[in-house]
Amino acid sequence: MKDYRIDDLQNKSDKMFEYLRKPLPSIQDETEVMERINNLNRMLAESGEYKAVASYRVDEVVHGEIAKAIDTALGDKVSASIMNQYVKTACKEWNYLTLAFDRINSAAGKQLMAIQTLISYEKEKLKIL
Repeated sequence: MKDYRIDDLQNKSDKMFEYLRKPLPSIQDETEVMERINNLNRMLAESGEYKAVASYRVDEVVHGEIAKAIDTALGDKVSASIMNQYVKTACKEWNYLTLAFDRINSAAGKQLMAIQTLISYEKEKLKIL
């Protein structure tokens, strides 16, 4: 597994969201449509990889924080629910990235489907002529 820093992944998610916010190109502009399809396909693959990395990092943080929480709980008589919340908040940045890349993956897939629908629509219009 490639080692990604959290700053790098946050930057990548920001850029991906920015790209996904751009309107779809006109179906008449074949070059732009093909470029968008290629970019979305790459985004699907990358966001899946980044989500897996972020999920792995969440597990790492949780594992480390559980040991700390147990030590704290034993010494301070902290309840299990508070200990659980402490562990969850310890990896909030990685949790955000996991969710962000999941949403990016979903949005990229939906944009690809929208482009496919537009292409099908244009093909049907040509059959009528």
